[in-house]
Amino acid sequence: MNTTAIGDKLEASVYDHISLLVAENRFFARPECVSLHRQKGYYSRDRNDKIVFDVSVEISMPGATDYSILYLIECKNYRKPIEVGKVEEFFAKAQQVGAGRVKCVLASSSAFQQGAVEYARSKGIGLLRYLGSEDFKWVLQRSPSAFGVWSPTSSEWPEIQRGLTQSDYVSSYYDFFASGGSTFTNSIGALLLTLADDDEDQPLLKKIRNKRKPDRRVVPYQSAEAIDERASEVLNEAGYKGGQVNLAAICEHEETESGMTTVLAAVRSEAEATRGMLGKIAFDPLEVVVFDLGADLVARQRFTLAHELGHYFMGHGSIMTREYVEEAVE
Repeated sequence: MNTTAIGDKLEASVYDHISLLVAENRFFARPECVSLHRQKGYYSRDRNDKIVFDVSVEISMPGATDYSILYLIECKNYRKPIEVGKVEEFFAKAQQVGAGRVKCVLASSSAFQQGAVEYARSKGIGLLRYLGSEDFKWVLQRSPSAFGVWSPTSSEWPEIQRGLTQSDYVSSYYDFFASGGSTFTNSIGALLLTLADDDEDQPLLKKIRNKRKPDRRVVPYQSAEAIDERASEVLNEAGYKGGQVNLAAICEHEETESGMTTVLAAVRSEAEATRGMLGKIAFDPLEVVVFDLGADLVARQRFTLAHELGHYFMGHGSIMTREYVEEAVE
């Protein structure tokens, strides 16, 4: 993928995240108060021309035609960490199209140098790092950062800060890490609210505030009773009569019923071994893979197979595209 395509992917990811929050009424402002744009130009007196920004979010009073808060989001794709100069350039450009209630967010696929973080904090600029989902344990149909924890505890902040500033950082769960002021989060919606949540904006926020609280659950809740009932159905369909469950029989039954492929005792690649992967499941096409861990770890292989089958039977294919289970880290 060339740099232009990667930059477009970052821009599209940011836009899609915010669009999803607004469409599902989980954004901090009511949908009728939000107007979202890609590649829209805003007039600069200094240039006597419009400056185009990658993504912009206009927040308006109910029934108003003009926005009261404007978020300008610039998306950068660089191999090296973002230097403070890039943040300064973006801030200066944003100031040309309106002082006051213009909120700036710099999104990047690479890390931010500490100087860039400090400058952004001093100017009230939001920083957003996109890490992608290639290394996720769970790859969801919809990005988990769109459903991220809006108010991570302060004990979680150092981890998010590392995601922003360490070039080699790998996330297993969230594809965006963000900071706004002195606050850290993994939710784009929370970042935008943080940037607007000051004394000057409070009167406006009271009028546009969405009363619905964000849903923090990525995976739909299943009661213990529902899980037991589904497990009984699976065992009955496989002809279970008692004793140790024959997982091979369950796999054979599902191969006929759903076309599921099961690969047992597979050889791990170098990358899979480095991550400590024990097994994985993909839903399109449907395949369960359990890696060969040696004769001494047959029980762990059996547990891994049961774990991945559990994802399938609980219907997680509706919310994720793949998942892997790894060795516990002491």
